[in-house]
Amino acid sequence: MSSDTYPLHPTRTCHRLDGIWDFCWLGDVDNDAVAPQTLAYGELQAVPGVFDTALQSRNVRGVG
Repeated sequence: MSSDTYPLHPTRTCHRLDGIWDFCWLGDVDNDAVAPQTLAYGELQAVPGVFDTALQSRNVRGVG
């Protein structure tokens, strides 16, 4: 599936980030206190995708 649904600027480098990514949900935390390298990323998510269509992440608030 292609994500070329918008015009690309000719002088900017574009990186495709499509794929399956590892995620973790922290809830309400202080972003400055989070050390990403210490987290356990146990949930897979398609990118691009819609995370809040899955029942376990319905109404979850994202930050970052």
